[in-house]
Amino acid sequence: MTVVSSLRTSLALLAAVALLGVQGCSVLPLYKHPNVAKQAEPVEPVGTYNASLRIPWDYDFTSASEAQAARCRRFLATGIRPPVGEAEPCHGVARDANFVALALSGGGSRSAGLSAAVMWDLNRIGVLEHVDVISAVSGGAQAATLYALMRDAEDARGANAVPNRYVFDPDDPKKSVDVFSRNLTADWTLSFVMPWHLGPYLVTYFDRTDVMADSLADNYYPRGPPLDLNWGMRFRDLNPKRPSLVLSAVDMTLRLGANGVPAGIAGQCFTVSYETIQTQLASDLHELSLAQAVMASGAYPGMFQYLSLKDFSRTTPAGDAVYVHLADGGIRDHLALVPINAMLRRFAEGRSLIGLGPDDIARACEISRGVLTPPRDSHGAPPGAESLIATWGRPVLPQKILVIVVDAARPPRGFEEEDADPRATLGDRIVPVSKVIDSVDATLDDQRALMAIELVELRRYLTGKKATEIGLRRCVREAGGSPEDLAACLIDLSGAGPEGHDRAFGPTCCPIIGLGVHDFTKFADQRFGPFNSDDLDSDEVWGADHVTLECLEDNDYGRGDPSSLYAAMRKMPISLSLSASELATVKRAAHALVDEMLADFCDPQTHLLADVDGISCTPPPAPRKVGCRN
Repeated sequence: MTVVSSLRTSLALLAAVALLGVQGCSVLPLYKHPNVAKQAEPVEPVGTYNASLRIPWDYDFTSASEAQAARCRRFLATGIRPPVGEAEPCHGVARDANFVALALSGGGSRSAGLSAAVMWDLNRIGVLEHVDVISAVSGGAQAATLYALMRDAEDARGANAVPNRYVFDPDDPKKSVDVFSRNLTADWTLSFVMPWHLGPYLVTYFDRTDVMADSLADNYYPRGPPLDLNWGMRFRDLNPKRPSLVLSAVDMTLRLGANGVPAGIAGQCFTVSYETIQTQLASDLHELSLAQAVMASGAYPGMFQYLSLKDFSRTTPAGDAVYVHLADGGIRDHLALVPINAMLRRFAEGRSLIGLGPDDIARACEISRGVLTPPRDSHGAPPGAESLIATWGRPVLPQKILVIVVDAARPPRGFEEEDADPRATLGDRIVPVSKVIDSVDATLDDQRALMAIELVELRRYLTGKKATEIGLRRCVREAGGSPEDLAACLIDLSGAGPEGHDRAFGPTCCPIIGLGVHDFTKFADQRFGPFNSDDLDSDEVWGADHVTLECLEDNDYGRGDPSSLYAAMRKMPISLSLSASELATVKRAAHALVDEMLADFCDPQTHLLADVDGISCTPPPAPRKVGCRN
């Protein structure tokens, strides 16, 4: 009886603990955050500095060795110089004059697969090696992070602890694209019942976001056996020869003032960057798990809890620890354009990226609230950057700027008007998840449109078009009807650079190419109309070009054909897995988009992509029946 009684008591206690855990009530105040306090900079250069916002675009790290690239990046991010007598860290690293940015949107496994497949195809045509920064969010962050880890075959031999895992093979997409067909939903669900997950989940702060991070680490970024509970590869493991990596999240922290009154608004843009983690949070980015960072960027509302990081730089007035709570970055920046817009804004203001930081990100983020602020008229670099700029020996502004946006998003699916029963699926009869996703997608459409407006408006500043419009209107206004005064003003205007001072930019400096299911600026036009009704060139309001599956139907598929790539990608839901047929569709879509980009943007005379010097291309031998370039 004693044994039976004890067993019953134990089961009752276990059931009580399980009930509390299921209700989300943590029993033991353990595992509050996955990050640690900032440590001294590693003696040996590491890959963490890939996550710096302020690395100049004009260093071609692909031509350097991994060690040389790491040393140079460390110097540019921190200003730490080598000991006396050693060579300058960036000596011998090749330079280029172009700034090339790649934005990878959110959209679950659909976005992860399309982003990876597009990168693989961009590598095929020789464009990926020119990319200076990859900005990614949510599903796109999964693919961007894996590519940032991967080594080229010639560098992997003898240099990687897991040599067969992180090799980018341009002839075999299995490790860099096909990997995103893994069923993370099943893996995540199974992980819950594992003792090392179930126990902490029931009685500590360990939650479903942490379980998902462990699944990501096991599937994409492992550093040891499957049962090695160390959260996989860290930021220090990034390949320093890869482009700068910027992962975006949303800071949902409610900060309180000294009197306990909320100070500020929750929902600010947050970048998992060296400047944010090391400087603002006084935390160690070198040891932060990549899987945790990706989950911070992809903690989709309603599915995952916030990912919480401890802010080691401060405490509450009472001396208590404070935390930063991060959610899916797509809430504010589904196109991953905020960091890129922040960089372009500095260029438009005549400033370099040296000094770029979280404040610039916050300013660029406000466009998603509808706050339109023109670039400031400033010159040069911020104080403290002169010593670094002096080592470059060249202007701090690029000659050409190219932005490629991979957009795996789609408009809300909605619900068919003739269907009276909104419970579309068996799952919706229990929890209407599809309706939640539709509602979120409707909100995302608005901020995607605003981000598109900001991107193209910045392009107008960079090309001088905006300055010309402003100058013409000023001349007309100040001339007061006098032809002589108007002529004199126009002569003065023609001799001035954009915003009245010389820059390296001109009308063809800044092509924007969108690759995706739809034209991402079309949503802006549909929701807000032309953002500048006084535009002097109304036929080119947006100034961006697009290659879309919607357009490609006119070339290779029948409009409205239910088996077309467009139809298949549009119907593909946001999920944590891709079936074999969905993966095949994603890869075909990426290949078609990149091939069409070549057809429409590769100049047959100069063999340059979008007229960007240094990015050579080979146009297809047969022209397309219908070009997709706007």
